[in-house]
Amino acid sequence: MIDTPKYQALLENIKNQYDKHITIKIVNDINQFCKQHGVNIGNHSPFSPAIALKPRTIVIASQIDKDSPIERIERCGFKNIVEQLRINDVDFLIHLLLHELAHLLNNWPQEHECDCDKWAFEEMRKLKQIVKYDLNDLEIYDTANSFLIRSKKWRKTK
Repeated sequence: MIDTPKYQALLENIKNQYDKHITIKIVNDINQFCKQHGVNIGNHSPFSPAIALKPRTIVIASQIDKDSPIERIERCGFKNIVEQLRINDVDFLIHLLLHELAHLLNNWPQEHECDCDKWAFEEMRKLKQIVKYDLNDLEIYDTANSFLIRSKKWRKTK
């Protein structure tokens, strides 16, 4: 299980690179959150770890089991990338956030899940060019209108 609140600052910093006006909500139960706020989530899977709500909200589960989304990502044809998401919680959460951002920024409905995955992986590739990181020594540095994610050991990508 991924403890999402542990990574909230990272998710906020990445989200701000795309749209500072989008709000990230980390909740215990996405379906209950949506019911309490009068949001009809249609055919959204009750096991999904996140949902993009128009106009500018991303709701993410506070505890995430990676299996269900990874199976969907594999069905979209990204089998070669899935193993990295399985072993690295940070990569998984970044992909999850970018996937939900893709829905909002591109105005893509649920039927565009594979397009959202593709967009998210393309954006992840850009982030990976900044720096390689691991779970044990992640640091986030805010700079003027930008951010840098880097390792305490500062291992540049090759």
